Amino acid sequence: MAVGDIFLLRATFRSHARIWSINQHYVDATGQTDLLAAQDLTDRWDADYKAGMLAEMAADTTFESLYSVKLTGGDAMPSLKVLPSPPGTVTGRSLPPNTAVVVSLGSTDVNLIRPGRLYVAGIPHSKILNGNLTAAYLITFKAAWEAIAKTVITTGGGNWQPVIYLTVLAGAPRVPTIGANVDSVRVKPILYTQRRRNSRQQGTT
Repeated sequence: MAVGDIFLLRATFRSHARIWSINQHYVDATGQTDLLAAQDLTDRWDADYKAGMLAEMAADTTFESLYSVKLTGGDAMPSLKVLPSPPGTVTGRSLPPNTAVVVSLGSTDVNLIRPGRLYVAGIPHSKILNGNLTAAYLITFKAAWEAIAKTVITTGGGNWQPVIYLTVLAGAPRVPTIGANVDSVRVKPILYTQRRRNSRQQGTT
């Protein structure tokens, strides 16, 4: 492996009898040589962010698994961590998973044309007022996801920089693909709804 290799980390959830996921991307910032680097990333993400993330989700939403796989560069074993379905900690039911809060990811990288996006479901009914997030919930939600989406992860093997994965240039596949460092996070109190209703949904950078 080398500095700049990109990994996908996918967090998978269940609510309203549907499976949905959030995809993030990380760059190996230190050029790790351990073939189990993906497992290191998965374990550290779980330890650092699980509690804060579930604190913003309704109790009927469960966190099912974490999966990490290398997308660019040399060899590394993928990692799948199946969790014991820990639930969100906000009392009550969630909105359907096709209704989500958009976490917009910004970067000063000149290659970035539009912000990255994470679609976060599991939003509690009790935190909605007049169709939008309450002011108090917006503050805690943004703080939690700013930490998750922007913070460099440090493991025993090295550092992981959150990035927006850039795969297209001028309408054509970008070769090679690159990652733009996440420098800022923005969350609006607006709820977004996917018109197409699937049993499996994904939000990605």
